[in-house]
Amino acid sequence: MAQHYDLGVIGSGSSGRWAALLGARRGLRTAVIEGANIGGSCFHRGSYAVRALLACARQFRDRWKSGRFGNRVDLLKVTLNDWMTAQRMVTLRLVDDLRAELQRLKVDLIRGHGEFLDDRTLQVIDEHGVKSTVTADNIIVATGSTPDFQDSSRPRMVNSDELLRTSTLPERLVIIGAGYIGCEFASIYRTLGSEVTLIEKANQVLPGWEPEAAHRVAEALEMRGVNIVRNHQVAFHEIRESETNLLVRDQSGQAVDADVVWWQLAEDPTRRDSVCRL
Repeated sequence: MAQHYDLGVIGSGSSGRWAALLGARRGLRTAVIEGANIGGSCFHRGSYAVRALLACARQFRDRWKSGRFGNRVDLLKVTLNDWMTAQRMVTLRLVDDLRAELQRLKVDLIRGHGEFLDDRTLQVIDEHGVKSTVTADNIIVATGSTPDFQDSSRPRMVNSDELLRTSTLPERLVIIGAGYIGCEFASIYRTLGSEVTLIEKANQVLPGWEPEAAHRVAEALEMRGVNIVRNHQVAFHEIRESETNLLVRDQSGQAVDADVVWWQLAEDPTRRDSVCRL
């Protein structure tokens, strides 16, 4: 027999999470259907994951500055793996907190992939292939999105998800696209010691933002040693790959060597949660 709810939400990411919590707080019998990671991309590979790495970078920079002013500090050798471990611990805590909040509000978390049978009926298939049926008066689809760029044939060219799964620190990183995500990655990997080149087709980083804000962000990145190339559009087919590296041309025609190229095809500068944190 199908379980019936006032509200069914497919996906537990940023949109689905808040929709389910709001519905439950308003007294609706609510279910969340999630076939992958609880909390979605924002907990595991998106904004929260990047913010955790940025927090590691800020703490490291603060401790390093403290040593310059005469305070005795014992700075351990920083590795990307250490920061990734810290990021995973933050993710696990966020998942536990979400589980607890859903339980407190009596929201049912149903694990599996949801498919519509009709406009009010869902078939849920769990990881073992077992099928169940859920009906709801209202159903919200909040299945999120995937990165614009993905090319498994060129493993040195990565999107955000792939870069966050990389445990080896690239010696030379080229970031194509200086939106807020690109600037945040530039800050993180430069702090870890990578040579970072940030390439943007517009005349400023953070295109679409106020010029003064963009100037301040660019100034902070350049002071840390990030090489910023403006007014230059890189075409995918122009990136040359050898056995050991990638070659990306800058606006003067000079080749920039890279171990890894991060590619951001599109980014919405009008998003209200798009705050650049360095």
